[in-house]
Amino acid sequence: MLQECLNITITNKYYYYECCASSKIATLDKSVKYLAENDYVHYGFDNLYDTYRSKVTTLLYAMFTGLRFAKSWSGRSDVNGGYIVVKKDGDVVAFHSCIADEFKDFLLEKLNFEAPSCSRHKYMYIYKDEQTGKYYLKLALQFRFKLLSGNK
Repeated sequence: MLQECLNITITNKYYYYECCASSKIATLDKSVKYLAENDYVHYGFDNLYDTYRSKVTTLLYAMFTGLRFAKSWSGRSDVNGGYIVVKKDGDVVAFHSCIADEFKDFLLEKLNFEAPSCSRHKYMYIYKDEQTGKYYLKLALQFRFKLLSGNK
């Protein structure tokens, strides 16, 4: 189910927020709301926002603590103790690993999709896998901390 959530979230970023929305900022929270409103995975029960939110924040937390898509992951965190976040104004915020849920909330609120350079990262082009003969579209998935005026 997480794979389906991620697929729809990426599609939502590229098509809905880049092409249709008045706001060009593809926030993760907006993507979670979009997933819940449309129930693409077909959970079919109430309170879908919390379900999709849990899936997305679990992925974000795993990515922050050691998951890398290029290699197999044991599920164990590479972070011991906590995390330090430096705000734009220089204030330091520390999150301890024992308050993982609060840190997941922070990640969902403060991260947004980033569209990296197509030429530098060689994404958004169709290529052929020589071994299988199949064609693929290369996508780049990056998250960045929001740098909005007025937000610290």
